[in-house]
Amino acid sequence: STLHLAGCDRMIGSNKKFDKCGICGGNGSTCKKVSGTPFFFLLGRPGYHDVVTIPAGATNIEVKQRNHRGARHDGSFLAIKAADGTYVLNGDYTLSTLEQDITYKGSVLRYSGSSAALERIRSFSPLKEPLTIQVLTVGDLPQPKIKFTYFVKKPAQPHVEYCSQPILLLPWVCLHI
Repeated sequence: STLHLAGCDRMIGSNKKFDKCGICGGNGSTCKKVSGTPFFFLLGRPGYHDVVTIPAGATNIEVKQRNHRGARHDGSFLAIKAADGTYVLNGDYTLSTLEQDITYKGSVLRYSGSSAALERIRSFSPLKEPLTIQVLTVGDLPQPKIKFTYFVKKPAQPHVEYCSQPILLLPWVCLHI
């Protein structure tokens, strides 16, 4: 039997792939990359602290926390909070140590587990709802090293219409930009 591959357009033999914004056959020109490395003033303040709220529709999400000196437990852990205030991951001071896929309202997020030397949350499909990434710190610890990246669609440029009537009694000429 012969294996026939299909592209993201579900057409056999198509080579179309999703771009960073999840557009089938797109070239990434409609995408905007959002990234950051937040700095926290957390010394001596254990608990949950907001890192970033990732908006609905964001794709190719990656949040990484590198533990200090490659240690497995440095007292800082990633958590995910939903818009309604409930925790999707690592809430109520309870940690998920193993790698797992988390399904939340139609979105799938891959979590490395809290025991990984590089703690990571990733998702490729668009988020259906916004999620807030937090860091849980336990005790008096060094600054968490967190980096996040995600892609959103660029806002559509407003279409401007210029119209003029070059000569009276001739039709108006309109230019859409």
